[in-house]
Amino acid sequence: MIDNDDPIIDEIPVYLSSNLAKNLYILQFPVNNTFDIDQSKISNCCLKPESKQIKIDFTLDTASRNYDAFKGEMLAKTADGSKSTNDKNDLPSFSSGRMDKSTFISSLPFDNQKFAVGVMQDKQLHLVPVKNFFQMRQTFSHFDKGDKRIKSEKSGDDDDDDDLKQVTVKFAKPAGDSERIKKARERSYQFISSIGKDEAWCETLIYSKISPESELERQKILYTGGQQQHLSTIPVQDYFETLMTPDKGSISLTSHEPSKSDDTSEKHIDVLKGIVSKRLIKRLPLIDQLKVVLKDSKVLTFNNIMDLIGSQIITTEKVLRTLALCGIMIRGNWTLQSEHLYPGNYISVTNGISSELMCRGRDYILFKLMRNELMTLNRQKLSVITQLPAEETKEILESVASLKSNKTWDLLKPPDYEFEKRHPEIIQRQEAFWRAQEEKFAEMEAEKPEKRKRTKSVRETK
Repeated sequence: MIDNDDPIIDEIPVYLSSNLAKNLYILQFPVNNTFDIDQSKISNCCLKPESKQIKIDFTLDTASRNYDAFKGEMLAKTADGSKSTNDKNDLPSFSSGRMDKSTFISSLPFDNQKFAVGVMQDKQLHLVPVKNFFQMRQTFSHFDKGDKRIKSEKSGDDDDDDDLKQVTVKFAKPAGDSERIKKARERSYQFISSIGKDEAWCETLIYSKISPESELERQKILYTGGQQQHLSTIPVQDYFETLMTPDKGSISLTSHEPSKSDDTSEKHIDVLKGIVSKRLIKRLPLIDQLKVVLKDSKVLTFNNIMDLIGSQIITTEKVLRTLALCGIMIRGNWTLQSEHLYPGNYISVTNGISSELMCRGRDYILFKLMRNELMTLNRQKLSVITQLPAEETKEILESVASLKSNKTWDLLKPPDYEFEKRHPEIIQRQEAFWRAQEEKFAEMEAEKPEKRKRTKSVRETK
């Protein structure tokens, strides 16, 4: 479909290359530095292949009038010591005798599945997927080296501890816990750091960005007619599939019938945490689809729910049966049940309120909305009755209601009386549910918070 108000002025062919897909990395420098990274000269570059670390040494301009030569020599002497005390087997931090470089080391990389590097040439767009991102941060290892050298010199001068020997005591551990402890140890920061410390640095070759070698690598991005694929000639659906990576741990949906297995589907993917893409929603069981839709949309009519589900396979009867397991109807509209919105391990972010109190307070507000009695209560009265702080009370109200001009709260959507007329059996089930809750709500309204008693001061007056 072509929009006449926004006509197409040009069509650009797009190519996806895989020549550099396994070897293309991006180095990021998130911390602002006092010198220009792009204009600085690299004196050395090292790599740890196993632990995936990169170290880059940038040359400092020691001839600059802003460089403090005395301070630079003092820092080098602190790190490496004098020539007489320096260990011949230990490489100096600064070979020139003064601090003449600034070192950057990468943090742990994170895998990339969504970004690519693009080059425009001859009205063609060439894309190459990025393998990893490395964030480079400045390191001050020369200070640690200096502290270690000073401590070793002091310990060498102390002869009182010559006769002392270190003794290591080991306790046997149960055999059943060994595997679990081993896996926990491999995930610890100390274990990951030890791998990086034991691995030696491997020096790499450095090429200037204007060198022939760099130009040769850049040419691999451009279309050569080999492994690259012309994306503008493939079907539209296949093109979108190449842009979207497959979801890890995806769930295959074989049936839309609600069952006991649907209740445990959150063990595979927690659908109520974070944002779930529409593409992934379609692959979830029907009950999880409804949970996500109701959580994100807060209050919906039944027609809105059917439009968002958007499947010709699922019938209205199936949706209504499943909706009764996770939703609750308020004057013809549907919202998510409180126990699904605030599960057992939930704790509010603002004041740390438990899920039990949040569910009780939200159910009371929904009850008042269903009876159209919320307009008689303001937010302060609701906080007293539900025993919730003002922040949590406002959070619940804004999720299902809106503030009117007369300072009263009402349901986010107008009542859907047509749906109620078509499904009287649902109204009967909802009325039975609320009648069972009325006694609990009456006790909440009868409870009064204890008032502070003013005690007479016992301080003597002079």
